[in-house]
Amino acid sequence: MDRFVALFVVSLAACAPRPPPRSPPRALPWVALARPEKGNSTTDAVATAIAQHNAVREVHPPPAAEQPGPRGETIREQLKKGRQDYFTTYMDRARLQLRKALSLARRSYAEGISPKELAEIHLYLAAVCLATHRPRRAREHLDAALRFFPTLELDTSIFSPKLREALEKRRARQKTANLQIHTTPPGASIIWDGREVGKAPVTLPGQSKGEHFLVARHPLASPRRERIVVTTSARLELKLEPAPAGEIVSALRGHPEHAAAGLGLLGVNVVVWVEPSDHDGAVVLSLSRSGPRKVQVPPGASSDELTRIARSLPGDPSQPPVTPKKKKRRKKKPTRWGKYWWAWTAAGIVLVGAAVAVPLALRDGSDPSGRPVVMEIP
Repeated sequence: MDRFVALFVVSLAACAPRPPPRSPPRALPWVALARPEKGNSTTDAVATAIAQHNAVREVHPPPAAEQPGPRGETIREQLKKGRQDYFTTYMDRARLQLRKALSLARRSYAEGISPKELAEIHLYLAAVCLATHRPRRAREHLDAALRFFPTLELDTSIFSPKLREALEKRRARQKTANLQIHTTPPGASIIWDGREVGKAPVTLPGQSKGEHFLVARHPLASPRRERIVVTTSARLELKLEPAPAGEIVSALRGHPEHAAAGLGLLGVNVVVWVEPSDHDGAVVLSLSRSGPRKVQVPPGASSDELTRIARSLPGDPSQPPVTPKKKKRRKKKPTRWGKYWWAWTAAGIVLVGAAVAVPLALRDGSDPSGRPVVMEIP
């Protein structure tokens, strides 16, 4: 009987829900610390003091990004070669160079070139197609040229009257639409067909229907590139993904006006850059919601001085330390015990125990045969 009771108690204890462990609140201010790649003894001492008196989040800014390459210059060079081949009536070579320029412009979303240069690529392709008896392709390129540069005019000394007449006919058939571009976060730079048109939200009136190139850039977000096919007036909503922590820290260095948003994305009170200075000293640059701050640390600074610098980093006593948000516990709805396997297990144990214990309790000193047990006294 005792074994069944013990088994029943153990099963209930194993199935009982346990409360999740609670993490203690963070009392120290959170600091995003960017260490130098090549420091000295003073920078190491400053970084150690900051780590002792603050909750530090190590951030490694990305190395200086190499320029992806002069794509704009490459496109212009290919356009120049295609133009020369067209003038010298080498149509096949001209078509090849112009197609290369157009392909590179599409892959780069027209960044690095102007809308007029993009229109010129389509214009010379239209001239080549018209000279090689491809009127349908010529009309398509003329539509694209007017789409990117509606006020395009032809030089009468270069292009034939037939091409000028075809251009005016396509211009008369152009249809336009109005666009509104909004981004999250707001204030992103909008590059439309290779030309920066302002910061979101922006309105683009009178855009020709068809394919356009859109690039949205924000210091705290990853750039977003899209090919937009305009069919009617519309409102575009673009959500930009936050950039990695290292890129956000690098962006805040040059854009302190985005301190509040950047610190919120990083989840810290202050961003700190520790850099070496002349004569083995260090420079501590910090950025908080109250603004930027610069502290010069001489070589051989005392521990008290380093402690004072480390504790004064948040810079704005009105801003409380970052603490984790407490999740609201939802009230659990009453559930039926029959849904759980351990409830049926416990019920089975009880039934088995009762089936064994009841006969033992009713036996009352009798042997299994039912005859009374008589003890003889010698």
